[in-house]
Amino acid sequence: MKDVLILGGVILLCGCFPACNKTKVPFSINELPIMVIGREYSININTPDSILSYLYIEGQDEVMWNGLKITTSMNEHYVGNGTVTISGIPEKEGGISFYVQGSTIGTQCPGVRFSKMFKVTIIK
Repeated sequence: MKDVLILGGVILLCGCFPACNKTKVPFSINELPIMVIGREYSININTPDSILSYLYIEGQDEVMWNGLKITTSMNEHYVGNGTVTISGIPEKEGGISFYVQGSTIGTQCPGVRFSKMFKVTIIK
């Protein structure tokens, strides 16, 4: 009986064990392709295999200022894999940067907060 209780305790606490705990949120891409002025641009940045509690874009005004649209979406009930979509036709040459920020949901341990900067160059 004592062995069963010990095993149960180990299984219960395993979620907080560093080797079992996910500490980094993966992204489907790490670099954005170059944009060309006057050409349609559309790309999705996904967070595969991550159960998110929220997803936010910091710096989206800079993206929208250049004729582009940036949106976020998550699976049903605001919980699930997240997607950031950038689309539109860039109007001005230069560079744009923004942060994808959010948090995952924790079970036995707290979730993970994340923030990743993305940059893209716009050429003629």
